[in-house]
This record gives sequence, C-alpha cells and structure tokens, in this order.
Amino acid sequence: MTPMPSAAPTMELHEMVLGTPAELQAHAALMQKFPEMEHASPNMAHVKPGADGQIVWQFTQPGEFRFACLQPGHFEAGMLGRLADPKMLDTLREGDKLRFRAERVDGAITVTAIEAAK
Repeated sequence: MTPMPSAAPTMELHEMVLGTPAELQAHAALMQKFPEMEHASPNMAHVKPGADGQIVWQFTQPGEFRFACLQPGHFEAGMLGRLADPKMLDTLREGDKLRFRAERVDGAITVTAIEAAK
C-alpha cells in the first residue's frame, strides 16, 4: 500500500479487496454511498493501517484482476494496484501463502513478481 495523501480521510481500517476493475469500481461507489456499511466477503480483508492481512482466493476464470482499499476516499486517493501479468498465478496452488513484490509502474502499484512462500 502507498501512504495516503494528506487530503484523504483517515480510517481505522483498510478494506483490501481483490476483483476485476469493474467489480472494484462498483464496490467503491457503494462504499461512498454507504460508508458505515458492515460487510465481509471471501475476496476482502479488513486490516489496520500498517498491519498484515490475508486473502485466500482460488482464481477460477481468466481476466484482469486488481486489488484496492475500498474505504471511502482511499480508492480515489490511489490505494489500488494490479497484477502485471495474471499468468503469474499459474504456478500457484490453492491455499499457498504468497510472497510478492509490488512496484509503481506507469503510476500504478503493480505486482511484478509473485511466488509461493516457503
């Protein structure tokens, strides 16, 4: 995650969500409309700033996948990223714990390497 710009609101939790660009955009709009909404889904993790969390997910279809913090204002402030190449997931198995490297590519946080953690 990148540090929040000072104009962005502060929250006690980040809501990291994995999904397609359209799914993340729709969820972000819903969070803007209902910021106090309590919810949970297998493709999300709620974490305190600076803490670790995990999302265990099995990819069952091809496509472009991204991740974002969908707390109101966080998505809009740029707390989002993408997989550089979704084929990076081909070597992983269900239940693997992951180690990944993220870099800023063309202004976006991008997972550029991913592997099963040992």
